[in-house]
Amino acid sequence: MSLKVPTIAVLGLLTLAGCSDAPKQTPVSADPSKVESAAQPPVAAPSQVPASAAQPAAAAGGACELLDYEVVAQALGERFQVAVSGGMAPATTCVLKQVDSRFPDLTLAVAPTKADAKVFTSTVTPKGASAVAGLGKAAYSRTLPPDGAGGSTVEVGWLSANNRMLTVRYTLPAGGDAAAAGALAPKLAELAKKVDAKK
Repeated sequence: MSLKVPTIAVLGLLTLAGCSDAPKQTPVSADPSKVESAAQPPVAAPSQVPASAAQPAAAAGGACELLDYEVVAQALGERFQVAVSGGMAPATTCVLKQVDSRFPDLTLAVAPTKADAKVFTSTVTPKGASAVAGLGKAAYSRTLPPDGAGGSTVEVGWLSANNRMLTVRYTLPAGGDAAAAGALAPKLAELAKKVDAKK
């Protein structure tokens, strides 16, 4: 099985202006005065040995410390067995995958920020995204069309109370359409709330 990490954004490289519906790959400035884009930067190559099914996801380190296989399975109805961390502290990522297939996958990106709720809502939240209540200082959800070998993607992004920007993405297998991804949005938002509770 290939553990190739999909091109997805590392929040620590996020910049906070020029948001669009399509993900971008531009660096992030934690300073709200230098915000450039809401899109998610590419994930760096895995920096640690993957955690297998015999180990908890947190064993991979980085953003994986915020994820738990069982919690994810209960929230999304999908079970993963491999966790791969990437990025460089304080901006880190985690990708959860299955042993026998490339998709679905779940990606979490975390980075510190100086942005406040106003900046996050006005410049980070993608155009057309829906607001998510009860998650951090500000939060959104959106669906994205297939890009590459996978199906549609559902994404939840938020600004935490302890000044972090986080994004969690779930990409369906090939054939998974926008309707299927949209149906998962409330479930992914609930998972995001559990992740947010881990400080």
